[in-house]
Amino acid sequence: MVSKMEKRSKVIALVKETTQLGQERGLVDRAKATKKVSEKTQRSYDKTASTRIDLNQQDCGRLMDGVSARSWHTIKASLLHVISQRYMEARKTCDHLQKTGDWDGAGKQAVIARRAIIAFDKVQESERPEPTKKRATKRGTLPKSDDWQRRAYNAATPTQQPAVALIWATGARPEEVERGVSVERLTHNESGKEYLAVTISGAKITKTSGQEQRTIVIDLDSDAGKVLSDHMGEKDEVIIRRGAKRLNKDFTAIRERTGLKVSPYSMRHQMSANLKAEFGVDGAKKVAQAMGHATTRSQGRYGSAQQAQSGKTGVFKVQASRPVKETRSGPKHSGPEAGSSFSNRPG
Repeated sequence: MVSKMEKRSKVIALVKETTQLGQERGLVDRAKATKKVSEKTQRSYDKTASTRIDLNQQDCGRLMDGVSARSWHTIKASLLHVISQRYMEARKTCDHLQKTGDWDGAGKQAVIARRAIIAFDKVQESERPEPTKKRATKRGTLPKSDDWQRRAYNAATPTQQPAVALIWATGARPEEVERGVSVERLTHNESGKEYLAVTISGAKITKTSGQEQRTIVIDLDSDAGKVLSDHMGEKDEVIIRRGAKRLNKDFTAIRERTGLKVSPYSMRHQMSANLKAEFGVDGAKKVAQAMGHATTRSQGRYGSAQQAQSGKTGVFKVQASRPVKETRSGPKHSGPEAGSSFSNRPG
């Protein structure tokens, strides 16, 4: 029969080993970072993990088994998030049980914490499977026309038009329009020229992806800028808001009226294509900021420069809440103007 002292020694040794391994993997810092995600995101991560992580089993559960290429990144992020939380929960419970002298219970929790590290390593080392089929996207079905956004806008009702104009001018996601987007008139301090500053609260935000907020400064000489400005009337600032589901229904009606096979995301793809053509390869960081991405690689899923329309986007300047990670290379290009000063329009 194992004595209490022997149990204590085994638990302490296992805890020491687990602590060292957890530190090497940065699990404590990861666990602290998980507190910053929204309740909605946490629920989504927990739902994914509930069918894949089982730290009561030696194999730790299904983990990344059977994951498709399309869902690989999402499931991996979800599991790493929850595993770090499970690790910390087991460690805290183990510490508490040690203090009460419950070495059997402490030992079980130490084993769970050790399995969390094993699960973490398995998930980290998993490789993304080859895609089984090409993902359907609006990128490949953009209309070959320089005025299709104008036609879509004209086919929209007066109630629908502000949100359509906003997506035309910025490529904002429907989910972002649903949150409300600020459009403000600005005056350039040197030239006296007026611009629109469109501030978007980003969607699809994680610890390493997305832009929590971005501001796109638009020239009023552009077609989209003119239309967006017209909807402001005499106001210096407006909030444009429309539900994402409502927007999709709006475009269903627009398709019926025009025959255009487009959606809100078609405008986003077209904006990406136009920005890529206008700013060039080295302008990829500015394109990423305008699209609400944290890496230049993300824009690869959107419209290409070959699909660009003639004319300018009207994007004069872009600012975003986090720096963009460069994941592609190319020739130097100046991109949008930087460092210009603006002020709110008086009166």
